[in-house]
Amino acid sequence: FYPWPEEKPFSMPDLDEDELPFKWAPDMALGALVVKVIDESPAAEAGLQSGDVIVAVDQTPIDQHHQLAGVIGQYEPGDLVTLTISRSGEPQKVRVKLGRNPEDPSKTYLGIYYEMIMDMPDWEAPRG
Repeated sequence: FYPWPEEKPFSMPDLDEDELPFKWAPDMALGALVVKVIDESPAAEAGLQSGDVIVAVDQTPIDQHHQLAGVIGQYEPGDLVTLTISRSGEPQKVRVKLGRNPEDPSKTYLGIYYEMIMDMPDWEAPRG
């Protein structure tokens, strides 16, 4: 678990489905799954929620070639970006004014813990 101001991936502990702050679904979008939004952060002010999946920052897709921390790191504190998210399977656009990292003010800060979703889990289709 990384210190809260860092913009780094978060490894999910082994939890039962009813303990998760979101519901996993087979049709969940690929990208950066928001695990926790830091209070009073740029992400919180923009209305991001646990369970949102960030699929793009401006026109850059979040995938195995474009990790969220690297994409956000290309911007400057104070820049306004548009996040394309999937919330409960519905696409949305969210405008966020990026902040300064509390531990290193020269770095850009979004204010979330997240886990990259690169592949869909193995789901067994019902047999009929």
